[in-house]
Amino acid sequence: AEKVETLIEALPAPEEVSEADEVDIKAARAAYESLTEAQKELIGADSLTKLEAVEEAFAELDKEDKEEDKEEDREETPEQDDDDDDDDSPSSSGGSGTSIKVVDAKEAVTKLSTQDLKSIKSNFNQQLPYTQLNTGLSVDDINKLTNGKLTANQCKEIMENPELLIELGLIGALPAQITLEHANEIDFKDLSKKHWAYEAVEKAAQMGLVAGLTDRTFAPGTALQISDTFTFLDRVLLRHDITQMKLSRDQVESYVTDKQHWAFAHVASIGSKLSEQTLKVVSQLGDAPMTRELLAQVLYEVTDGKLDATYAAENFEDVKDSAYEEAIAYCVQAGLLKGTGYQRMQPQKAVTRAELMQILIRLDASLN
Repeated sequence: AEKVETLIEALPAPEEVSEADEVDIKAARAAYESLTEAQKELIGADSLTKLEAVEEAFAELDKEDKEEDKEEDREETPEQDDDDDDDDSPSSSGGSGTSIKVVDAKEAVTKLSTQDLKSIKSNFNQQLPYTQLNTGLSVDDINKLTNGKLTANQCKEIMENPELLIELGLIGALPAQITLEHANEIDFKDLSKKHWAYEAVEKAAQMGLVAGLTDRTFAPGTALQISDTFTFLDRVLLRHDITQMKLSRDQVESYVTDKQHWAFAHVASIGSKLSEQTLKVVSQLGDAPMTRELLAQVLYEVTDGKLDATYAAENFEDVKDSAYEEAIAYCVQAGLLKGTGYQRMQPQKAVTRAELMQILIRLDASLN
């Protein structure tokens, strides 16, 4: 009985029910019906009342959808003209005497129920990535985000004119389309072939992850801030089609607030893949540099802690007091981070441009 009450308690309020709740509602009802009569008596009256109210709200929602489907069928059903000899009659086949009203995407969306619109807006808020690798939204993407409420042609129309999503109020901004500019060779004035990070920088440039500064330098020893770090990291993840969000756009934008910043899309993209606690820490850094320990935590979270442990664990004396000790150990065993000396990690040391290139090349290889 306690399990059933937990299932019921997890259901949304009746006024917030959407189609996405169907499975949970049916599961709660099935769990209740599987109880004995004695067990059912243990279910609180409030819980049972809520279950019935939620079921009623869903049934009403389902009824509205069916009525809308019938209406759309009527609108798209060919109608015979009363006068077959009338050459001026609308025709979709050169005088066949039939006409079909085609409902465009904009009209279809405006006819959706309030509950459907709420559910679709929630999908876009929680699932639409901030960046894409110059691909745009596909018909399948749009069909999924709109809960299958639009026809294939209507989804295609939106795919070809994605600004409709903003016009219809489904999303505030489209994903930034990212192009990786691959360099055949590098020639940075301050980075010789003998530099310890030359090979990593060269590979990163060839992969389109990084470019030099406007004065043809690379500044390998410059400490990185969040904007650059997340821009480079996001490009690696995009190469591997890693775009899934953990935080909604509303959550992300409560911390990443400057939408005019040149790196907003990349910072928000990585931010959406973090825990809210880590994003909060990141947002408070301001112009402070990214530290090795915080980078370890970010790498741990954006990879979901799933990279293989291909290296032995190491005992670094200076990480025992770090709040990110677990993440550092993960990154070391995954081969992303190396110590800076005998049993030393220097967790609070700033990450440099050269150092990050090495880390990202290792990450890219691990994700293959």
